[in-house]
Amino acid sequence: ATALTAYEKGDLKAAEDNLRKLLDMAPGYKQAGILMGMVKVRQGDWKAADEYLSRYADPSSDPVAVTKALATTKLKLNQYEQAELLLRQVDDKDTDILTLMGIASAHSGNTSEAILNLEAALRQKPNDDLRKKLAQVYIQDRQATKALALIDQIKDNGDWDITGLRVSALASLARFDEAEKQVRSWLKTHPDSAQGYNALGALYSQQKKWREADGAYAKAIAQDPDNLSAWHNRLKNLELQDDWKTVLKLAEEGLSKHPDDISLLRSYVRAAAKTDQGAEKTDARLIEIAKATGNVTPMLPVITRAIHLRDFERGQQLIEEARTLKGSTDTLDEALFRLNVEHIGTLLNDKKYDEALGIAETTLERFPDKLGPWLLKARILAASGKQSDALLVLRQAKERFPHESAPYELEGDLLVEAKQFEQAADAYQLGWYEKPSQTLAVKMYQVLKAANKPKEAVSKLEAWLNKDPQSPQALTLLAMNHQSQGRLEEARKLYEQVIKLRPNDAVALNNLAWIYQELGKGDALGTARKAWELLPNNAAIADTYGYILLRQGQPEQAREILKKAHDAAPEVKEIALHLAEALEKTGDSSGALALRSKFN
Repeated sequence: ATALTAYEKGDLKAAEDNLRKLLDMAPGYKQAGILMGMVKVRQGDWKAADEYLSRYADPSSDPVAVTKALATTKLKLNQYEQAELLLRQVDDKDTDILTLMGIASAHSGNTSEAILNLEAALRQKPNDDLRKKLAQVYIQDRQATKALALIDQIKDNGDWDITGLRVSALASLARFDEAEKQVRSWLKTHPDSAQGYNALGALYSQQKKWREADGAYAKAIAQDPDNLSAWHNRLKNLELQDDWKTVLKLAEEGLSKHPDDISLLRSYVRAAAKTDQGAEKTDARLIEIAKATGNVTPMLPVITRAIHLRDFERGQQLIEEARTLKGSTDTLDEALFRLNVEHIGTLLNDKKYDEALGIAETTLERFPDKLGPWLLKARILAASGKQSDALLVLRQAKERFPHESAPYELEGDLLVEAKQFEQAADAYQLGWYEKPSQTLAVKMYQVLKAANKPKEAVSKLEAWLNKDPQSPQALTLLAMNHQSQGRLEEARKLYEQVIKLRPNDAVALNNLAWIYQELGKGDALGTARKAWELLPNNAAIADTYGYILLRQGQPEQAREILKKAHDAAPEVKEIALHLAEALEKTGDSSGALALRSKFN
């Protein structure tokens, strides 16, 4: 009550202090965990908000405001697909939910769904902010004419937003002269506008007028050295011209002013790789920039490189050195955690279990509130043959992280390795209760099939599809299940759903082609050909394509394809018999007989 009162009054520090005490005493206190997540949202600490809300919130039963907060957090962290999945579970979709869904879909590249949601939101609550968002998605979806019509409905307050949208729409329609006229008109009244020069540079870049673009971007940077978009665009413009020496020089200049900008850092690293600078000199220069600016960010690629090269001692040394600089402690902690994970993985491969366990224990001491070290320790114990000890660690992890599914999932994995399928299914089921996911649904399906419980297995897939009707993996597994039982019409419908979601899913295309052939409906040959074109070296897919060619009266082509399938998998009887049939139909009876005799 004290924490809630402080939160409602806006005293976030007092609320946080009270909640920390509560969670220290009772780590599983759901309401305290959710409120702590809401506090972190209002503080703008999106990473911490995500940790608390993901751990404690349940979108299926908690208030919509909690789901909105978690979805907003996911969007802030660029986790767009996860945000979409959360928002789909809300039954009563108000304007805020529809808007968030539209933003998530747009960033995921699903512009059609984004438009549907934003249009629905605009119908519910017409306002200029929504019109701007919808116009942006129209442009993204190549519907610039619609965008222009919508922009005309927005009240122009004389800010750049409206002009910028109109310029983007005109450029999308290749109406560059009109777009440039708009920008120059803006620059007449706003001669110091970095945004205007940046937009002018973008117009020139689209027309491949590289020199003019570079000049415009340079003016934008001169007007406002803090306009990161202009820095990024100028560097991209130079990269398109392969002017890597200039990119290197400009990116270094940019980093000296904006040392925490990841895009500038990536440009510098790319340019260093393209020139003769060399990895060691690049690392040394990045460390110099980090120390000169007092900012840790330029050192991050150096640390990452040390981890990638398995130089764990140097990586540790760099991390400790970086702690004296300004920057995110969380980022360095993550780097240290990643280094330890990689080190443990290397030691596990070398079967140095004691050394790996020692690092895991150290990691656990340093990060007791992270689930990862607990799981690492359990994996090491299991790998060294101490399964009972591993399960004990997982039991402790469940108590400390009561709303996480990962300990249950790992327990299930260990039980599967021990061929204890029914117990594994129970563990996965408990994990599902905490946090339903496609991965758990698939694992439950597979383990129940292994335990010879096909009905229960299918029910798990169906339960996931009720939560996420557009899960390609669950749809595919259910289709395969129906196909194996001869329920071809049901399987066909499911595979067709998969293809709508993933048009280039070769396995689904292959299986659908076979069903079309068996049912005598649909484009069996065209579907099989597309699957084969996607995976020409897959023996099973080549076999399906070749056999359908054979069935549809094209034995010469079938023989060629089936020969490749047989060469790739000479031990598979079904492929060999299909090839034998093709050989026979093309006049090679002796070859067909010889092939059949190998399998009699």
